[in-house]
Amino acid sequence: MALHPEPGIPKFVEVCVNTGKWHRSLGEVNITDVNCDRDLFALIKQRYDEVRGHRTKLFFLEPVKVEWVQFSLEERHQVGIMLHPMAVPPKNEVDNQNYDNAPCPLEPLPPIPDNVFMHHLHNPGLHRRPIWLRRLPKKMNHSLLNSNEELVTGWGLHIIEGPKWKAIWTVAICLLFISGVVSTL
Repeated sequence: MALHPEPGIPKFVEVCVNTGKWHRSLGEVNITDVNCDRDLFALIKQRYDEVRGHRTKLFFLEPVKVEWVQFSLEERHQVGIMLHPMAVPPKNEVDNQNYDNAPCPLEPLPPIPDNVFMHHLHNPGLHRRPIWLRRLPKKMNHSLLNSNEELVTGWGLHIIEGPKWKAIWTVAICLLFISGVVSTL
């Protein structure tokens, strides 16, 4: 049976984000004081936007999928995905209070279905209950980003990006319109 941490114990969601062709960064989210899904997803989206920055807008990309991963973190900045798409902390990590999720073991997988995660990420809305917060694997007690080890491993989620089709089609239609206007001159 998984032990559930006392309120106020530091808890973190580990969010892996693509930040270059071969580079992934860790966008760690402190959720110590979070107690509902709305706040959880709002913080994840905020952190994703901070880590990803202007690249998402410039390259017409948006989050389209989530994978549950075990990853390595090299010298607090370079993330390497080791296991995916369905890697969650093993029971002994929860029993040792390094991670928390309920139930433990986490069944059925995934912790949060893809379509539900994307809906909540794009529309945090009025989701005041902690339904998915309980199931989400959370790093306990200390931040991986504060580790002094050269290489640490952890579990979290990797936000996969895909084309922002609405924006691409809007630009394409505008370009067609402009080229049509220019060709008539």
